[in-house]
Amino acid sequence: MSFPSAAGLAVPPSPSPQRLKRPRWFDPRLLSGIALVLGCVLAGSWLVSAADHRVRMLIANRDLAVGTVLNANDVRVVAVQLGDVSDRYLPASTSVAGLRVRSQLVAGELVGRDEIGPATRGVSLTIASSEVASAQVVRGARVAVWLNSKQCRGGVVLGDVTVQAVHTAASGAFASATGPSISVLVSDKQAREVLMSLALDSPVVRFAVLSHDQPGLNADFDPRACQAVQS
Repeated sequence: MSFPSAAGLAVPPSPSPQRLKRPRWFDPRLLSGIALVLGCVLAGSWLVSAADHRVRMLIANRDLAVGTVLNANDVRVVAVQLGDVSDRYLPASTSVAGLRVRSQLVAGELVGRDEIGPATRGVSLTIASSEVASAQVVRGARVAVWLNSKQCRGGVVLGDVTVQAVHTAASGAFASATGPSISVLVSDKQAREVLMSLALDSPVVRFAVLSHDQPGLNADFDPRACQAVQS
């Protein structure tokens, strides 16, 4: 068997070498990928914002008992999603200063439109405690005011009043006090009873904090009877 000689074989030409191209930053495929990612991010952000129906509303900044005359520091603004019930509550644009709490508000609770109203007329009294008061005696708390004197057995002067302000200095209707003073709003009749109690010899005043659901105490202190004993 014979084989053809190497001289008779056709040798294909060698391929010409190709030089590698330097990568370009402005590659259309790269730009298309970047644009696609940005488009997805923007679309996602739009969908999230479109689904966010939160509105800015007012909530109570602290516990506020019935009768509290509100100021700007008693509320703060939060963004909440309420849907169809948003009309039941006060928006952030509402000015509440000078309005009166009609039903108990708990710290963090949305302020309902029916839960506040115009302030009722009353007499403002500042009453000082004769001893260090509980830390629970704060603005918006409910308290009963208890009093006794040298001649008379102690009793309740005000059975249920709301603290409008607390003052650390001992000043107000009752003298010789060592504890804080509170400002309260009372009726004309209550104011007369308190003022009559001022005339007693060395009155001692204490505050008792009432819980949210605790009924008010019976105001059983009779300053007229005490004055009769004193005379």
